Order: sequence, then structure tokens, then C-alpha cells
Amino acid sequence: MMKTRRRSQIACTVLAACMGVLVSGCVEHTSKHFEGIKSFKIQVKVKNDDFGSVQSPLAFPTKFAYAGQCEAGQVCYTIEVGAYAVDVNGDYFPAFNGQAALNIVPGRVQTSKVNFINGMLGTWDFDEFGNPVTLQRGVETGVRFSHGKTRVWVEDIIDTEERRASLATGVSRELVFDPQTIRMIQYNPDAPAGQTPLLGDYASLHGYKGRDLVVTNVVSTGFYVTDLADRGYNSIFVFTFSQPGRVEIGDRICDLAGGIAEFTGMTQLQFPSWGIQNKTRSTAEDLDPAPEDGDQGVGSCIDKNTGQTRPCTDEELLAMAALVDCSGRYFDYPLSREERLKFGKIPSPEPLILNYRHLQPANVAALEAMEASIVTVENVRLSSYFINCDDNGNGRIDSGTDEANCRTNCNNNPTCTELSSLESYDQWRAWTIDGFGEISVASSSIVANFDITKGCITSTSPEGRPEIHCPERRLRRVTGNLRQVLPTCSGTAECDAAKVRFIMTIIEPRFSTDLIMNTEFNSQSEEAFRRLHGLP
Repeated sequence: MMKTRRRSQIACTVLAACMGVLVSGCVEHTSKHFEGIKSFKIQVKVKNDDFGSVQSPLAFPTKFAYAGQCEAGQVCYTIEVGAYAVDVNGDYFPAFNGQAALNIVPGRVQTSKVNFINGMLGTWDFDEFGNPVTLQRGVETGVRFSHGKTRVWVEDIIDTEERRASLATGVSRELVFDPQTIRMIQYNPDAPAGQTPLLGDYASLHGYKGRDLVVTNVVSTGFYVTDLADRGYNSIFVFTFSQPGRVEIGDRICDLAGGIAEFTGMTQLQFPSWGIQNKTRSTAEDLDPAPEDGDQGVGSCIDKNTGQTRPCTDEELLAMAALVDCSGRYFDYPLSREERLKFGKIPSPEPLILNYRHLQPANVAALEAMEASIVTVENVRLSSYFINCDDNGNGRIDSGTDEANCRTNCNNNPTCTELSSLESYDQWRAWTIDGFGEISVASSSIVANFDITKGCITSTSPEGRPEIHCPERRLRRVTGNLRQVLPTCSGTAECDAAKVRFIMTIIEPRFSTDLIMNTEFNSQSEEAFRRLHGLP
């Protein structure tokens, strides 16, 4: 209450002087209010007073400086943070002592707890009423993984034996870093083969001039997106639980958001929302038909001549702000309808060549850089033996049973695919011919109407399990988006290549042309197989 008391005393003195009378006494009036901390006032100092801006953002900070030094190839920022406690009237509250939490949103700070003495963090200059006004020196801390519009937070959330936390909070002025990109999500500078450094954070991605985001594949549980501005760590899977509505290969993504998660060694966005150029905005739960289907509601218009419901034209939808249009981020002039429609589609990037060296555990970092990207594997040999290890028919392989032993034996056989896996996931194994690198191919029958067991013979194993024998067949190449399963690494912050014992590399094709058979070899092999087994 220092400010109110001093102002009362000053007012009393001035009044006596102005009236020219002797004032023998002056009644001091003080305001009454609830005691205790209400919030914090924060000031932040940055080098050269550069807080960044949308037009000139600060670079994405990838590392905490070590002993004041930033490692080569990394981006480091050290800031000074000062704060002081205030009460319900906004007055300086010097009675607050103890620790408070320090963080930056979004991002990480090097110092997560700070200590307040007499209501202050750092050294301050005071005004004539005894209130902190200008930060002289704050507490230094490094910041990391901050992107977009960012603020420093101080929160009284640490309970002690002496008192309960008040939950008082204060935020700094805005700092502006580079907008978030897929590479920021995918690339871990501490462990290039490890999980995303932003696990549990919220992703907010945007397309703009110089940064084109394109849908490269659509599958039964989501879709893949690639950022054409980067190469390596530039693709991500968007998990939508079921077939995403109104998403097609080649669509231009204007906006994409969702929770950043890891699932079986793959970084993905969950509970997503997205905006595609020339289409209505969507979410993972949005399975409504496209506007041109003409259903009631969004996307339907009333014909002025007939009074009947009809599909809206693109111009009508734009006028109602129903269609997403981010062309203004790329062009300084409005696009015509034809230009806008053309702008909504982007050619898919050329596939990356994935060879057997990438498929070895020691090279898992190189594989990680390709995650979710379009890749091509050349000259592969398909499975020629299939066995069903699901003895009880419950749709899964039960651990610690003969079923699990059966699957292990199949996995150790470089010609075998377990049949229940094929039936449940339409996923079969293949191996590179030149260097024995293993891959699995998913959804091939949906894409290419391809039956890997066609022309094979069925029998029963000595243990009584159904099995299938096939001629050896080869693919000249298989193309699709890359998924990974790293059981020894998923769910951990780092992935030590020396400890990786197993990588399942899954490729999800897009078109029938993504599976190119070696017809000459296969014809000869199938003919020899028929002769051997007496088949017509």
C-alpha cells in the first residue's frame, strides 16, 4: 500500500500550501484491498533489442548455449528475464518470496525455476513511489524450440511447506521466431534418429510464399504431407482415425494443426484440423460430403429460378467464406477462378531412392530423415512362403505362446510373411536383392488390385497350421510413403543405433504404377513352379 499512502501524504501537503492556512493535522486516507499476490509484471531483454517480427522473425533456436558458446551449425539465444509481484490493485507486492516457475510458450527454457526476493526477480530501477519500473539486469536463460509468436511466462505454481502456490501468472511482451515447419517437428538436433523434440506440443503449420505444403498420399487412417521447401525431415503423417474426407493427392495445404505424437516409431499429428486450397475447412471428425454433392447446409445454395437446393459455385462459396483460399500469401494480386483452381494443386515430389544401406539398423538416422516421404526401393524379392500363426483365430498373436514362437520363426525366415498380418493389415514382407534389406509393403491390394498369393498352392504345416507356397517373384521397384517401426527406440528420447535390433520399414503405395513387376523373371519362375508342383 506504499503508493496509496504516499499519494495521500503529498495531496495533504499540497492542499495546505495552496490554502495558505496552518494545518495542524492531516487525516491519512488509505485504500483497502485484499492482501496477497495477484500476478507478475515481466520485462525481457534480448540482444540488440531485437524481439523479431512477422516480417523479420528470429531464427528457430535449436540449442542451449553451453558456457555462453553456441555449437557450430546451431542457433542459440540467451535472454534476460526480470519480474516483480503485484497485488490486486496492480501495486508492487514486496512480501512475495520464494520460487516460481519460468517457461516460454511455445518452446523450452534452460532455467525452469527462478527465485524471488522481496517480490522481485532481477535488479530494477524504482520510481518516486518505490515501484519497480525498469529492469537493469535480469536472470539469464537460454531458449530453445520456440517458433512463431512466443511469450515468456512466470507462474507461482510451486507449493512449499510454508505456503500454497497462488497460481499468479505474468507474461512478457511478444517475441517472434520463424514460423513452425515440418522439419522443426521431425528433426531432433540431439538425436537425429530419435523421436520428435516437440513431443506433446501443438503443431500449427501454414503454407506461404516459398513454402508449399502438398498432400502426397491418402490412406485409410490419414494422409501424408510434404514441405517442398526442405529436403530431409520434411514430411509428416496426419492421423485422422478413418478415411479423411475431401483430401486428395496433390492438394495444396494452406493450414494444418494438431497434437504432435509418436506412434510405433513414427511422428504424426493427432486430432488434426486442416485447410486445403479451394475446399471447405476440415477436421479429423469432419466426414461431410464435398460441397458439390449438394446436401443441405454448407455447400448448398438456393437456385433463384427454381427455388430448389443446388450445389454452390466456387464464387458463391468464396463469397460465403466457405472455401479456403491462401493465395493472398503467395501473390500480390487476386487470382482468377482458373488460376485459383490451378493453384490448388501441386505436383508430388520425386521419390527418394531407398537402398539396402538405409534399411540397416546402423543407418537408422538416414532412414529417419526420410520418414513419411515418398521413397522408391528397386529390385526387391517378394515373400514366397506364408503361414498363419493365429491358432485360436482371435485376430492377434498372443505373446508367450506357440503363436508367438511361430511368428518369431517366420520373422527369422527371409521368405516368410505371417498370414494373419497379411489378412489384418494387407501387409507383406519383401527384401532387396542386392543387399538383403527388408521392407514391408502395405495396402498394395487396394492400390493395385494385387493379390500376392495368386498362383500359389496351399498346404498344412507339420504343426497343423495353414500355409501357402509361392514361386519366387520380384518387383523392379516399389514406390510409396515410408513408415517405420523401431521397437527398441520408440517412446524414448534417444535412439542409440548400436542398440537397435529391429526396424520395420513399411511402404504405403499410392497408385497401381507404384508396383512395377519384373515380368520376365516372374514368368520364368512361375512356369518352373507349376512344373515342379504339377500345376496346369
